[in-house]
Amino acid sequence: MGWNDHIPDLSGEAEAVAVKAKAVVRCELHEDIVIDNGDPDARSYAFAIGTNRWKQGDMGCTREEFIDAIAEAIDQSADECPICAKYRDD
Repeated sequence: MGWNDHIPDLSGEAEAVAVKAKAVVRCELHEDIVIDNGDPDARSYAFAIGTNRWKQGDMGCTREEFIDAIAEAIDQSADECPICAKYRDD
């Protein structure tokens, strides 16, 4: 097992935390697309949830790595669902 084998799981956990905090929401039609809620309070809440989740143990990473993964999940989310936008614009 390599040092970064936990990355896909880490990304999934980070996205789940961001969704739970409502920092991002899933597209109603395309559940694999997450959309940034644009709420700085929800972003802070995601970091708080992430810290608590990390303290529960067995994350396989440092707290900083997990918080960075949560930030990345939020930062890389779309402003709107690109699939829905394409059909809307056509």
